[in-house]
Amino acid sequence: MQSGVDNPDSVLQFYRKLIRLRKESSIMVYGDFEIILNNHEQIFGYIRRLENEEWIILLNMTDTEAQYDIPKECVDDWDKKNYVISNYPHVDNQNTLRPYEAIVYKYVKE
Repeated sequence: MQSGVDNPDSVLQFYRKLIRLRKESSIMVYGDFEIILNNHEQIFGYIRRLENEEWIILLNMTDTEAQYDIPKECVDDWDKKNYVISNYPHVDNQNTLRPYEAIVYKYVKE
């Protein structure tokens, strides 16, 4: 069994990826912040916007799967999203988050 330092899927390695992402991506520091999915009982969701980029961050705060729909007024073309990072191996689950899943998508406007 690999330790957290050696295991690429450990919580430690995930946090290292998050720290690197924050350092490399000014949108995470300077982007405008808008909460979405305001009334969702399981998911905390928000968008960061900076220049022509939008990042959608979704966090399932429960121990059960959670379904969601991104409101059309929040993102111009949700179908053109690009996966950035998740705490699970990435699988596009068609608007479903696994228990305690955190995922980030990026959308670049043309």
